[in-house]
Amino acid sequence: MAMHLQRRELLKATTSSPFTRDFRHLLKFPRYWLTRQSFREPIIKSVRPKDRIKYWNIVPGDKIADLRDPTKKLYEVLSINKLSNKVFLKGTSRMVPGGKMRQSKSIHYSRCQLYLGTENFNTGDGRVLSKNVFALRLGTNNKRYDSYHRRYVWDRTVKAVWPKLPKKSPLMEMLSKIPWPRPTRQSPTKPHPKYDTPKDVVAERTYWPPAFPTRVSASIPEPASENAYINYLFNPTPKPFDQSKPMEVHLYKELANPHSRAKKQARWQHFQASRDADREAMIEEELSDLKGRNTREATAEAMYKWRQALVDNEKASRKARWMTKERVAKIERSRKSKAKKTRRQGERLEDLVLAVAPNQVIPKVKGSNSVKSSSLST
Repeated sequence: MAMHLQRRELLKATTSSPFTRDFRHLLKFPRYWLTRQSFREPIIKSVRPKDRIKYWNIVPGDKIADLRDPTKKLYEVLSINKLSNKVFLKGTSRMVPGGKMRQSKSIHYSRCQLYLGTENFNTGDGRVLSKNVFALRLGTNNKRYDSYHRRYVWDRTVKAVWPKLPKKSPLMEMLSKIPWPRPTRQSPTKPHPKYDTPKDVVAERTYWPPAFPTRVSASIPEPASENAYINYLFNPTPKPFDQSKPMEVHLYKELANPHSRAKKQARWQHFQASRDADREAMIEEELSDLKGRNTREATAEAMYKWRQALVDNEKASRKARWMTKERVAKIERSRKSKAKKTRRQGERLEDLVLAVAPNQVIPKVKGSNSVKSSSLST
């Protein structure tokens, strides 16, 4: 388990689950994570790790009252934020200007008074008055880890209550162990009829396996050729292909995961074995002909050649990966364009004709006089 919080945990710190599966909300994180990277991200608020509450006795589903509210109006807990010690109340969402998401009213954990029930109190004039009973201070007891449900559980107890209960009140039994709220299970949403496959279409049979001979003495049918099947699909003039032959033998190449752990391990082991074989072959080749060297020097030279071969192979493989089909085509187009440009420049120089003007001298070619005299003599 990482000893620090991750940023995605900060963005999802508000939860509607009443269960505590770990205590990662007590870990530290860099303070600059509180700065929003974009306006779409929610505003993250957090208190110091030493001020965070470890065992939450107020969870979603409880009914509470605000300590500062003189009317003691009851609210249901919608969600909690264990990083900021905030409790969000259900049914208190308000509109936010700017078209943003609705925000529910939140109060601090210390202002929450847990609702225990209703008790009838006798007044002095013989009347009965019903009042809501709240827990002013809560405690924890019998802390343990439930390995079956994979969560931490404990019993929450009442340390102080308001108003004071009579000794024979039925709520006195709750003071030692307050029941937890039952989470409501959301019913699965039905898919849209346009996006849901009908049951008869799912149950329709679309595959029939090939018929094999029932006799033991009969010969096993020869499986179809994969290359013939591919040529049948992509060749403009396909050859006749028997589609009744079993093709299941070729499905493992399509259905098997090439990136599975076992296959990656097998490829890695094959790669290491080939490297070791090349090293042993080079050492054996150098030791077969020492050329005045001792065994240690020959082995060191073989190891140097082996390492240099590894570097060269890595460069060659990197170049092969770099020379993709698109890149090779681009290089070929560039080469043809440069050759065409050079050819056109040469043609323009050959066809160049200078106009007659003063101060121009036609260069003479060597041997032109001898050629002229010989032509005159003839």
